[in-house]
Amino acid sequence: MSEPWPAGRAAPVDGGADRSIPGPGPVAATGEPQSGLRGVDYAAAAECLWRWVTAPADAVVTAFLTGYARLPAADRRRLRAELGPDELYTLLTFARRRALAAIRTEDPAEVLVAFDAFSAIELHRIDWRDVWVSTALVSYAAERLGLAPAEAVRGAADRADPELAALLAEVTRDSVDLTGECGYRVLATPTGRVLVDDEGGAYTPAADLAGLAFEAAEMLEGDRYQVGQVSVAATLPATRLGVTGQPAVSTATDRLTGCAYLHATPGDAGADQQYLLLFLAETESEPDAATIVEAALRHQERGTAGWAVAAGRLCAVLVARSTVSGVRPGEDRDSLARFGPRLTAILSTGGAPVG
Repeated sequence: MSEPWPAGRAAPVDGGADRSIPGPGPVAATGEPQSGLRGVDYAAAAECLWRWVTAPADAVVTAFLTGYARLPAADRRRLRAELGPDELYTLLTFARRRALAAIRTEDPAEVLVAFDAFSAIELHRIDWRDVWVSTALVSYAAERLGLAPAEAVRGAADRADPELAALLAEVTRDSVDLTGECGYRVLATPTGRVLVDDEGGAYTPAADLAGLAFEAAEMLEGDRYQVGQVSVAATLPATRLGVTGQPAVSTATDRLTGCAYLHATPGDAGADQQYLLLFLAETESEPDAATIVEAALRHQERGTAGWAVAAGRLCAVLVARSTVSGVRPGEDRDSLARFGPRLTAILSTGGAPVG
């Protein structure tokens, strides 16, 4: 490990509709795992927890773990040593997905196989904080289902290397604060429970901002974007509006009753150089919403493009940016305006589905 993990809890890490994600086909579970997990990967959408998507890689990893658990200890050590960095993170993705599946289905088997995934990881070859937070998520899911995490993890810990087993024991010893330790919040949606990022800010909106965010995600993905993150309890800093030294704007953003945001990237070439942020905020008053929209439309931070609309006390602010210095954003104000009518309709519902 790069540094010892702390006694007690680790510091917080910042870290929809059912879809089918292309990937490798399932393999039969046999007594001998396939040669590692080479070539097994998850599509970006399957790594997100704000909705559930099916992923064929789940079946491949499950088969691998079934065979791994049946091996003698010496063969398990050999197999762990053969896994590369990408394969270790594939196991972490699998474990987080199983935690979400457990929260959605209330099936204890999902928790057990998630713990098994950790047992195939050599802790010194991966960032221990990623393992810690993922383990905390699975431990939370176990406790939510009425299981004792320390008991549920025992079989996996017995199969793990000593360093990893010690981490599993430490994390599962006490109850997990899902927001404080994992940065997540469970939300119920028409398609089942999901996990959204919780930024830990003040969040007492009258409107269903999360519902608005899911509607907005559908809008963006119906365009050319892929939404990688949905967050609640967020903030809308005045600097995001390209504004400094304007007390009225800062006051309006400081007294929001709630804010959600989406992080999206283009689905076409150059996606790693561009991103789009969409803030959905409930203000204290309609004049505050108008102030924020006016600031977003009038002032633009250098290297960004923006657009904003309001409906009553609700407002939506779009910010397009490039991640590369000197590269212009993939959108400008005129192109972002195409989202205006749809966003206005979404805000007007207050979170009820838009037809």
